[in-house]
Parts: sequence; structure tokens; C-alpha cells
Amino acid sequence: MQNLRRLLENNPMEVVWPVVIFAATLAIGWLIRAAMLRALRAFAARKQSRAGRVLSDALRGPMLIWCVILGVHIALQFSDLPAKYTGWATRGLLALWIFSLTIMFMRVAGELVRNYGDQVPGALPVTTLSESLAKVTVLILGLLLLLRNAFNLEVTPILTALGVGGLAVALALQDTLSNLFAGVYEAMEIGRAHV
Repeated sequence: MQNLRRLLENNPMEVVWPVVIFAATLAIGWLIRAAMLRALRAFAARKQSRAGRVLSDALRGPMLIWCVILGVHIALQFSDLPAKYTGWATRGLLALWIFSLTIMFMRVAGELVRNYGDQVPGALPVTTLSESLAKVTVLILGLLLLLRNAFNLEVTPILTALGVGGLAVALALQDTLSNLFAGVYEAMEIGRAHV
């Protein structure tokens, strides 16, 4: 903190220029984001495409995060901040990037299961449980990528512990889980009878 305060006192332009570059990059990115989303929505409306609508809904939030990431990255490239601060910022940007991609793919997975699950020949009716399972699967994969790439943690012991814990839970809740899957099966049979 002392180095940063000294830098602000001696040469404030070393901090002002990166802030200006960040603001300009964020404004340009926001305008490009708005134009791309408008074009994607117009394409989806013109072609009556559910995939285009799903993609535009899934990209709305993460694209704003990507504009912030790009602005901070470009601002860091033009700054002379100490390597200690830029290292923290780079690791934070990587974590934010993985987080935004996880959010986007969770939305896409949920919408794909909801919109296209009934169209697969011989498939069972889509329930909120199957949609939630798709989202949770993507979330777990995103968390594992985040731990491995952004925080340099080894995920193999975590996966082993989760496997052993899952086995213990499955054995302890055997009756409850059998009732749950029987209910899911019954709901799918009722849904299939109505189709």
C-alpha cells in the first residue's frame, strides 16, 4: 500500500491514464455488446429461432463482465503498477472470466434442456429436476476449473473426497433416494401418458 501511495504522490498520471483507458474500453465494449445483442435478437425474431433467443439471453450478463475484464486488462497493460498488484489483478480477472463462462453455460444448459429435451425421439418429458441437474453439472465443472486454473489447487483429492462422500450419502439415504427416483419415474410416466 505504501508503494501505491508513493506512486500516487510522485506521479499521479501513472494511475489516471489506466483509469481513463479502462473507462474508454468499457464504454466501447458496452456499445459493441448492445449492438451485438440487438442484432442477435433481431436474427432470432426474423428466423423464429429458439437457439438465437437462448443465446442472446445467456450472453446478456456475461458480455458485460467480459467488457469489464477487457477494460481492466488493457488498463493494466498501460500501467506501471508493481508486479505484485498486477499479479493479483490477473488472477482475479481469470477467476472472473471462468465465473462468467460458467454462468453463461449454466443458462444455456438449462434452456437447452427445457426447449429441446422434448424433441428428442424416445426421450422422457423434461422436468425441473432434469433442468436443475444440467445446471448443477455445469456449475460443478466451472468450480473445478476455477479451483484448478485461478487458484492453482489440485482437484484430484477433492474429486476423490466427493466420490467417497457421495457413496456414503447414497448408502445412508438408500430408502430416501429410492423414493425420490420412484417419484421421478412416476412423474415421467404421467407426463408420457399425457403426450
